[in-house]
Amino acid sequence: MTPNSPPASPRRKRLVALYFAYLLLVGGYLTYGTFTQTGLGGWVLAQELEWFGSASQKLTVLLPLALAMVLPLLLLAPFLPKSERAQLAGPLLPRSSARPISWSLLLVFGLVPPLVALPTYYYVQRQAERDERRPVVSFDLVARPNPLVPTDTKFARLQAVFQADYQYVLQETSYGQVRKTDRYVPLTGPDWQPGQPVHFFLDTSTDAYVDEANQRSIIFDQATPFPATFSGQLHPNALPLVVRRAFAQHRVTAAEPHYVLENLYMPNGLPPRAASQQYWLILVLGLGLGAAILVGGGIGLLIRRRRGLT
Repeated sequence: MTPNSPPASPRRKRLVALYFAYLLLVGGYLTYGTFTQTGLGGWVLAQELEWFGSASQKLTVLLPLALAMVLPLLLLAPFLPKSERAQLAGPLLPRSSARPISWSLLLVFGLVPPLVALPTYYYVQRQAERDERRPVVSFDLVARPNPLVPTDTKFARLQAVFQADYQYVLQETSYGQVRKTDRYVPLTGPDWQPGQPVHFFLDTSTDAYVDEANQRSIIFDQATPFPATFSGQLHPNALPLVVRRAFAQHRVTAAEPHYVLENLYMPNGLPPRAASQQYWLILVLGLGLGAAILVGGGIGLLIRRRRGLT
């Protein structure tokens, strides 16, 4: 910091804070949409698959994020006088003469991750404990292909026909190796025909169905429909856009509303127990990130003080 350098104005500080909060929200939204294949991220992913036959999760997030970075500048420019347009990006860019971070501001930055992690941990932990007490609702699509689903249903057991010849498989690869496979399959009644709306879809990452009652296994990768019973978590209107488009080419139409059954293993027919060890990672990451910010920033401030830069 030079002796005569002016401090950052309050307006500049507010703009910087708003801009980075905006980028954080947009980045989080794009990341969530990409991994769940919904919203804008899901649409971009579907377009990549349609145009190129494959898609990159990193590009799906980074390309719209790069556009989002310049979008505020493009929207504000027409409303500013010509004399100010050249300085439009000024409040959003770092200044070499800006005042270095203070100890109090470093403390605030260091406390943010733990303060976010603590309520998040308690929320997801309590939600998981409540889920353990939820009932598993049974539906027999063989007897009633379009049952009424209570709005508070989260876990379900479906007896249905697995339409193997209409399944759609998405593979996530890394360096040429398959890391994850998502298989989406219509679950219907025995009299279903292409062109009729489908109310239930299975989302599974397994390759075979294990019939514990009859002690047999059925490979999913086939073209013969078969009756089966599946258990898991029910998600309303959660069929990804890319899957919808692929199904539409084969006259498989998702009903409104429709439900995606995320295949889960339910021992003794009960909802899965809360994974406490997994939720502890939220606290560990939050506390660890906060400590890293405080220690790293503190060392940097001490070095600047010893060199007479503050």
